[in-house]
Amino acid sequence: MAKRVAILWALKKGQKYSQIRARFHISPATIAKFQAELSQPEVQEILRHLEAEEWATRWEKKIKNILNISS
Repeated sequence: MAKRVAILWALKKGQKYSQIRARFHISPATIAKFQAELSQPEVQEILRHLEAEEWATRWEKKIKNILNISS
C-alpha cells in the first residue's frame, strides 16, 4: 500500500515516468494505470492529506529554526 501511495505521490509531484520506473521498478503500463487513478476522489483525498502533512512539516522546521529549537 505504501508503494502504491508513493507512486501516486510521485505522479502528483510531476516526476517523469522514467524516474518513477527506475525508482519503483515498475513498467510504463503500470505507471499509466496509476496516472489514470489520480482523478479518483479517494486518491485525491489521500493526496490532499499528504500535501497537508508536507506543508505542516515544512512550517514546523521553519518555526523551529526561527526559535532555535533543535529537532
